[in-house]
Amino acid sequence: MQNQIKITASILLAVFVLLSCEKNSLTTNTSSKKQSAFTDFFKSIAPPMQHFTITAGQTQVVTGEKGTKIYFFYNSLKKKDGTILTSGDVKIVLQEMLTGPEMILANKTTTSNGKLLVSGGQIYIKAYQGNDELLINLAASPEVDIPAKTPDNMSLFTGNLKENDFLKGDTVINWVADSTPVRRGQDSFGIVFNFPLDSFRYINCDYFYNQSAPLTDIKVTIPSGFADTSVVLFIYFPSINSVARANSFNSITRTFSLEDSYKVPVGLDVKFLFVGKKGPLFYYEIKSATITNNYTTTLSPGMSTESAIKAAIKSM
Repeated sequence: MQNQIKITASILLAVFVLLSCEKNSLTTNTSSKKQSAFTDFFKSIAPPMQHFTITAGQTQVVTGEKGTKIYFFYNSLKKKDGTILTSGDVKIVLQEMLTGPEMILANKTTTSNGKLLVSGGQIYIKAYQGNDELLINLAASPEVDIPAKTPDNMSLFTGNLKENDFLKGDTVINWVADSTPVRRGQDSFGIVFNFPLDSFRYINCDYFYNQSAPLTDIKVTIPSGFADTSVVLFIYFPSINSVARANSFNSITRTFSLEDSYKVPVGLDVKFLFVGKKGPLFYYEIKSATITNNYTTTLSPGMSTESAIKAAIKSM
């Protein structure tokens, strides 16, 4: 009997230890996100957050550096408690990312649930009175004009930021189709995409790329010496003003791939942008290619500086 008690106790102790180890292992995995080396980098090169001051209770127009216009009516803004603003200064924050290079500088892409979007430009808008974030009175929604750089008709997509599952300080964005109609209009500077604004957030004029061509994965191999936290690879599609990012990196084979996130249409011309860090030193390469089935390539980035990389991205 005593032997049976000892055996049972030993089994219970072993199970307890096993569960404790499992718990510790789970805790370690949950909190093991590594710090991205590019958190500050993209903040320093991103298109500027433009700040404007308007007066609540008046009809006014805010015009961004790239030509985006936001038309506010006298009762367009309200507080979170529903009170319509009729007086006082209001700060408007606007960021314009109308071209692929500007989207890359902002670390933003144009994919929606694994599909490429043809983009007419994306913007970010917020409104504040003092430290309080404001909402839109849908009975008098502001109107937005974005300069049209394509004759294509567009739909509206809203963007949701999501924290990267593996890297601290890194975010990814997914665009979700919105039912708000996008109209083609004209102002004194040319054709614009016009739509009413129903919320302050990331907004993109797009439509889904017609992916009638076969889709393929890609594999891009880079030299040794780069950690998984210090590399980023963008895929820019100039003909459709679209940007994707390869988020899967195998540190053993030193290879980027798309895996299950999305696929690339065969036949499209692309530009790969690789940016990496080794210690305090920056490296980058831009490589043009035409995608073929099961496309593979190898990059050989050279040493550079933040300012030189920013200039190179602008000229893509």
